[in-house]
Amino acid sequence: LMLFSLFWKRTNKWGAVAGMVSGGITVIAWHYAQGGIFSLYELLPAFIVSSVFIVVVSLLTGKPSKEIEEEFEKMLLRKDGKNALSYPLADLVPTDSVTAKTIYPFYRNMNPVIIREALKDLKLVKRIFTAPCIVKQAILNGAMHLTGKYDYWKGLMHQRKDNPKCTVSNEGLYLRFKGAVDIAVTMLYSFDESLCTGTELHSRFERTFE
Repeated sequence: LMLFSLFWKRTNKWGAVAGMVSGGITVIAWHYAQGGIFSLYELLPAFIVSSVFIVVVSLLTGKPSKEIEEEFEKMLLRKDGKNALSYPLADLVPTDSVTAKTIYPFYRNMNPVIIREALKDLKLVKRIFTAPCIVKQAILNGAMHLTGKYDYWKGLMHQRKDNPKCTVSNEGLYLRFKGAVDIAVTMLYSFDESLCTGTELHSRFERTFE
């Protein structure tokens, strides 16, 4: 499991659980079986069985987070009447010094200059991976295949073909997205009031994404 986690980015939690369970069962079963092939040390077959389950279950279940984000982003743009393939996402990335100064305190060993350069790099990546032209998208997809990083990087670009496996995640994320509007408004008012009067922030600030 550790080897897959380190060297195969497609591994997900369901594959990890399946690998641990199948490996454990194999060790127990092999230990009590006798004769022939069962005379082998049980950790070897357990490793093989566990590896198979990790790969198969990971491929059959979750998708890389970048791809989930990409599919959800496409859906939101379409709901707003925008062309998901040509929309200039790079324009949404601020690279001014004020933004950099606002962000840098949240990261250790950082300064506004480094943060601003990182924002500029992000803007460049967004611009490169905006591919409304089928030729440019084919070239980028081909380059990702050649580097062996297609499954990991393809979520950086809005693909022309939708992934049906992301339909359920899109629906769930959209429900949370719509439900977060009222919460966001409440938090903004609370933050403004705290700045002006010093009152305690709303309890929702103590939570994360649940």
